Amino acid sequence: MDDFSIINIIIGLCFFLVTYWLFVKRDKNSLIEKGNKVIIRGSGFSRVFNTGVKSVNKSDIVKIQDAGSYISLFNSSSNAYDIFVITENVTTVFEQAKSLFQTAEIIEIKD
Repeated sequence: MDDFSIINIIIGLCFFLVTYWLFVKRDKNSLIEKGNKVIIRGSGFSRVFNTGVKSVNKSDIVKIQDAGSYISLFNSSSNAYDIFVITENVTTVFEQAKSLFQTAEIIEIKD
């Protein structure tokens, strides 16, 4: 019985580390610059499996909003592209968005 518990702990630890690496460490891939376009990967799932990505022109984004664990990018018709990031990576992704969309209005909502 003790061997089974140790194996379960090892499997659980490995699962936790893989999940952490896949979802938390990949927040830097939320915004990818491709010339005049930016590829937006809004969820952890899209950053891991490359599905549900959106492509926008840099000039289309007029407002960037930091709202806790979400970064929202608004275009001129007020449509929003939401990017979910883990709390400790919000500043990194927000700074990356500000450097990519330099003409956009910046809004920070503090909790």
